[in-house]
Amino acid sequence: MRENVEPIGWKMGLNAYFAGMSRRSIMQRFGAELDWHSEKQKDENLYQSECPILPEQFDARNQWENCKWIGFIRDQSNCGSCWAVSGASVMSDRHCIASNGTNSPYLSDEELLSCCHYCAHGCRSGKIEAAFIYWQRSGLVTGGPYGEKACCLPYSISPCTMCRPYLLAPKCQPTCQASYNISLKRDKYYGKNYYYVNQDEFDIMQEIYQRGPVVAGVYRKSSAYYLGNHAVKIIGWGKENSIPYWLIANSWNNTFGENGFARILRGKDECRIESAVFAGIPSLHEDLRSEIDIESDVERKKKKRFDLAVKDISKREPKPSKSSFYIECEKEATRRQNFVHLNAYERHKRLINEYILRHPGSSALLRRDTSKDKTDIDVIRENSKFLWEDDDEPQTWEQKLAKRYYDKLFKEYCIGDLSKYKEGKIALRWRIEQEVIKGKGQFICGNKRCEEEENLTSWEVNFAYVEEQEKKNALVKLRLCPDCSEKLNYKKIFEKKKKNKIKTETLHGKGEDRKRSVEEGDVCESDFEANLIDEMLL
Repeated sequence: MRENVEPIGWKMGLNAYFAGMSRRSIMQRFGAELDWHSEKQKDENLYQSECPILPEQFDARNQWENCKWIGFIRDQSNCGSCWAVSGASVMSDRHCIASNGTNSPYLSDEELLSCCHYCAHGCRSGKIEAAFIYWQRSGLVTGGPYGEKACCLPYSISPCTMCRPYLLAPKCQPTCQASYNISLKRDKYYGKNYYYVNQDEFDIMQEIYQRGPVVAGVYRKSSAYYLGNHAVKIIGWGKENSIPYWLIANSWNNTFGENGFARILRGKDECRIESAVFAGIPSLHEDLRSEIDIESDVERKKKKRFDLAVKDISKREPKPSKSSFYIECEKEATRRQNFVHLNAYERHKRLINEYILRHPGSSALLRRDTSKDKTDIDVIRENSKFLWEDDDEPQTWEQKLAKRYYDKLFKEYCIGDLSKYKEGKIALRWRIEQEVIKGKGQFICGNKRCEEEENLTSWEVNFAYVEEQEKKNALVKLRLCPDCSEKLNYKKIFEKKKKNKIKTETLHGKGEDRKRSVEEGDVCESDFEANLIDEMLL
C-alpha cells in the first residue's frame, strides 16, 4: 500500500475501533458533505487581526482549562452525523472561550441532526456549512451524551459500534425533555457569524490560537475504496521527531486512536484536512445569563397565577414608519436569502407552501389532469399483436412493454371465446403462465367458459383477424370438448345440412328420398367433424 511505502512518518493499519465492522458500516460513519471548489468563499475571512507569535506546540485544552468540553470525546455511534457532532462541539467550545469560561454550554448535536432539514439526509450525510447557518439563524439548545437528563435535547442514538447503521435521522422534538425545566426557546444559543478559514497552515493555526477549535473536513481514498468525507475538530498542533502534526478530536468514542484523539500530518494538506476548515463567532448578548434569569416554566406560571400587580399598559412610542415599497423590498431580500442554501426539491416545496398560504383557492388547482393517464394494461391492449415476427423491433416504450408481455405468453395452444359461435366468430388468445400450470387449453377444454376434461379433440384453426387495419391469418391449435367442438363447427355444419336438404328436396322429392337424404346428411356431418376446420372469422 502506498501509505506504508512513502516515508510520511506513520504506518497504515486497522484501528481497534473498526475491528469486526463491514466496509458498509465503516462508510456509514463518514457523513460530511464538503465543497472542495468554493475557493472564493475560503478566501473571505472577515475576522483576521494582527498576526501573533505562534508557539511550536499548542493544545486548546491547556490554553482554556475552564472549558471542559474541549477535551470531551463525543460519540456519533452508528450514524453518519460527524458533521453535526463535530460542528456542535466547536460551537460549544467557542461559546465558552468567548465568555472567558463563565458560560460553558454543551450544545446539542441532536438538534442539528434531527431539526436542520436543509442540513442533512438522515444519518447518511450532512453539510458542515449548513450546520453553522442553522446555529446562526435558529440557535442551538443544550445537549449531552446519550441518556443525559440535565439538558434539553441529548443525543438519542445509543453507543453501539457493531449495530446496524442508521439511515433515518431521529424525529425533531418541539420541546425539551421532561426532566429539564427550561423551555426550548429560552435555552437557545446563537452564532453571530461563520466563515471559511483560508487554506493555509498559518491562518488555521492563528484562528485556533485566537478563537478556539475549528471544524475540518477530511477525505482519503484508501486501498482503492472511497470511504467518504469525515468531519473532525482540530484543537491544536505540535511536532514529533521533526514531523509537524495537527491534534484532532474525533467523534468515534474513546476506543479510537489515542483515547479518541489523533494526529494528522500538518502543512501538506494530508487527507485534505486544510482544504475545508470552518469556524464561527458566537453571539453573547443573550448567552451571559445569571442563575436568577434562568427559572423554570413551572415557577414562572406560579408567579403569573398569583401576581396581582397591575400590568403596565403605558402607550409605547410609535416606530418610524417605512414606505410600503421599502418593506416589500426587505421581504423580497429576506425571501431570496432563505432560498440560497436550499436544494431544488426544498425550494420547490417552499414555493408550493407559500403559494397555498398566500393565494386564495384550492390546492386542487395545482394538480395535473390525470383523466388521460393510462395504466400498463391499457398500453398493452393498445400496442399488442397476436403474432410478433422476428424482425419486428419495438420503437416506443409502449411497444416494448407490449413485446415484453408477449414474450411471457405460451404459444403452443390457444384459449378461445365461443360466445358468438352462431355468427361464425370466435376470439383467440395465447395462454398465460397460470393457465399453463392449471392445464387449461391442453388438459382442460380451451373454451374460456368450459372446464370439461374428457374426450378433448385438437383442432387446427385458420384464424383470420384484423390488426392495424390489415387482414392477417394464423394457424393455431385449439383443444376442445365435444360440445365446444360442435360450437366451433356450427356454421359449417349448419350450412352443410341446409345445402343437402335443399338439394334432396329438389331432385328427389319427399318420402323415401327424404329419408335417404337425411342419412347422407348425417354421414357428411360425421365426415366434417373428422377433418380440421378450414377457416373461422373474427
